[in-house]
Amino acid sequence: MKRWIYIAVIMASIVTFGMCKKPFFSSTIDPNIKYLVVEGLINSGTDSTIIHLSRTGKIDTYYGNNAIVNGELKATVTVEGDDNKSYPLKETKNGYYVSAGLNLNAGRNYRLRIICANGQVCLSDYEAVKPSPPIDSLGYNFTSDGITIYANSHDAANNTRYYRWEYQEEWQFRTAYDWHYISYAPIISVPNPPTYCYAGDSSSAIVLASTIKQSQDVVYQAPMVAITGASEKLSIRYSILVKQYVLSQKGYDFWTDLKKNTESLGTIFDAQPSNAQGNVECISDASQPVVGYVSVGTVQSKRIFIDKTDLRGLISQPAFLCPLETVLLKDITPSTPPNTLPIIDLLYDGPTLIGFTRTPQICADCTVRGMLKKPSFWK
Repeated sequence: MKRWIYIAVIMASIVTFGMCKKPFFSSTIDPNIKYLVVEGLINSGTDSTIIHLSRTGKIDTYYGNNAIVNGELKATVTVEGDDNKSYPLKETKNGYYVSAGLNLNAGRNYRLRIICANGQVCLSDYEAVKPSPPIDSLGYNFTSDGITIYANSHDAANNTRYYRWEYQEEWQFRTAYDWHYISYAPIISVPNPPTYCYAGDSSSAIVLASTIKQSQDVVYQAPMVAITGASEKLSIRYSILVKQYVLSQKGYDFWTDLKKNTESLGTIFDAQPSNAQGNVECISDASQPVVGYVSVGTVQSKRIFIDKTDLRGLISQPAFLCPLETVLLKDITPSTPPNTLPIIDLLYDGPTLIGFTRTPQICADCTVRGMLKKPSFWK
């Protein structure tokens, strides 16, 4: 009886949820309106200030590796202080506006003024300078299927409280096979084929921490990124550069809402979408929303290297299949289309070459997804 009651409850739940699902069409979102997006930090120290301006677009333009970001060009971007001093930023490319170290007065407040090419004027709120304390250390913990990189930090003066991190990954990797030929008309020798390369990736997740409920302003083992043992990142040598930012409470609330909206949606149990309230507004037309939060402060960074030999026997495998194909010379005719797939082995019948085995280029040519040049910081 209990079994059937259980089944009945499950079936009733399925029917109920199925009846409750209705399509939602927003009457407030016009896909033709291109909202301004403001990203970046006013760096109050000796490092460069980099602000990226872009416009929102249809969701299909942001899908996959061919995402199109509509940079806002020919804008006038200026940092303004409450002491009436201003600092212009120079446009570089694709909506990036840059200034060398501003060395701002830590006791003043600063904001960003943006005048777009279409005449739209946007202004951020004045923000106090929030210098970041140093990152104490980076490390990693072993998990059931890999490792998790973490950061430790603290502020002895208990003034930080709200933290945000970004990271840049680099790793060395090797191709699945050695090769010295390509199968083209039908065989060509390749001297010094690329088998070792370097690749990298930037953080896509929003990483935050708050110590506001703690008596001491200490962050212990805040997780940055998880890497599985099957990842090619850990196959030879891996490095991560972590950058640490300090936020105001309002800035922390903005990034928290943005994290919920972008990373925690998809089921009925997840947080519902909310308006991530930034600190930038369009003062020339209040009906035009602007997305973004501009903070002021310094950035601290730290890098670590992790060798395969440090990982207690974690075995990395390619994240893709690397099949081998046998090709006999007798089957190649003048009408056979040429190709440039790497050859792994030459096949002989005694002294006579009769064919070869080849593999997809991604399995043997590391330049397909990496670079031969070693990064300047690589030890």
